[in-house]
Amino acid sequence: MRRFIWLRINLPALLADCNDRLTKLGQELKRIQRDEDKQESLQYSIMTVRKELTDIQRCIREDGENPYIAGALIVYYGDTAEMLYMGMDGKYRKYMAPYLTHLTPILDAFHRECRLCNMGGLEGTLDGGLTKFKTNFNPLIQEYLGEFDLPVHKLLYTVAHHAYMMRKRKRKRHG
Repeated sequence: MRRFIWLRINLPALLADCNDRLTKLGQELKRIQRDEDKQESLQYSIMTVRKELTDIQRCIREDGENPYIAGALIVYYGDTAEMLYMGMDGKYRKYMAPYLTHLTPILDAFHRECRLCNMGGLEGTLDGGLTKFKTNFNPLIQEYLGEFDLPVHKLLYTVAHHAYMMRKRKRKRHG
């Protein structure tokens, strides 16, 4: 069985939250008159919230009020859940959608009484960004010998592999 998970964001609710924060910051700024350090800090916070307001308004114009910001494809087989693909709209990265995109299938697998929920692979080292992200979920990391190719059509494989290696060398040279 397969399942798609789509995550949306409620931009009007974010807009209302920003307006509330802006109002509270403005009131706080009026209340504090003599402390220049606090005034400077509050003015910086106001500037940051105004920028966020502008960004949210732009997103509403471009994407609507409840755009999809992330998604996942999960396949269930027996007592295992395989997270095959996860992606997100980079425009909304500051809202940390990948955490919910990963957590939702994990909870779903738990409710389906799966024994294993495979989050997919990692980089070649254990200090990469994807590895650091996935360690937030307390995973059991299993290491295998590596990847291998099983050519189905030897001639096409040879041509495709040669083209891939040429492209790889070209990209390395041009940085």
